[in-house]
Amino acid sequence: MADPLKYKSISIHIDCYKKIDELTKTLVPGVAISRAQVVRMLVNLANDKYKQEVIEEINPYTAADQKWEVN
Repeated sequence: MADPLKYKSISIHIDCYKKIDELTKTLVPGVAISRAQVVRMLVNLANDKYKQEVIEEINPYTAADQKWEVN
């Protein structure tokens, strides 16, 4: 059983689950990754993009200097 202090579960529609399953084979060319890794990668990318948009909105002159890395 997964450690409830470290992991949480979510419910998603079957069509979304199927898309995640397909991405396990295509997101990283030549490597099959887990569904959890797919979700983690896409959530981190969306979060980083959101952060960048907020920075640009607050101060568009320094936004170009910011670099975001995916964890």
